[in-house]
Amino acid sequence: RAGENKAPIGMIGEVTKAGKANIQSNIDEIHDAFRQHVATARPLLKDSIMEVATGDVWFGRKALEKKLIDRLISSDEYIQELALKH
Repeated sequence: RAGENKAPIGMIGEVTKAGKANIQSNIDEIHDAFRQHVATARPLLKDSIMEVATGDVWFGRKALEKKLIDRLISSDEYIQELALKH
């Protein structure tokens, strides 16, 4: 093993509280970075990012209601719009 935190949780070996805490810390850091990225990319979500960045998945009208998307269109409509732009 190259370092204490190289493989804090694996299929072989003991799963320790410290190992779990290390993994959870990494997950929390990634989630914070994701929330910051989304809030930067979609400024209208800046004030509600904690309400929508929960790990839940919203499709269609729910995503539209939560301002995760701008509108609902089919993939064919999207491709046609792109073709018209170029």
